[in-house]
Amino acid sequence: MPDEKSPAAKFIEDAVNHPEWLKTIEAGQADAVVKLAADNGYACGLDDLKTAAKAVIGNEADKGEPTGKEIDEAASGMSDFQNDTGYGDDTGYAALFGVAGMILKM
Repeated sequence: MPDEKSPAAKFIEDAVNHPEWLKTIEAGQADAVVKLAADNGYACGLDDLKTAAKAVIGNEADKGEPTGKEIDEAASGMSDFQNDTGYGDDTGYAALFGVAGMILKM
């Protein structure tokens, strides 16, 4: 990812700190997620979000394009974040992968 993060990449990162956003993302409705991003000042479309999500999953492991299995594994982590108690530093990385995985499944 370039040094200057795209609005889509910022949205994915920021979503981890917003339990109400995570509920919308987990529902898997692409239009609702794009609207959520736009409503919160992130000017991006679904293609932008998917590109940023691929970078989260693929580049973190320095492997490039994520496989279907990697996407499924990342997205399955979203079910672990269904409480409203917030997310500590230890779960932030997993939540980031969960958000990216759910976006790629849209």
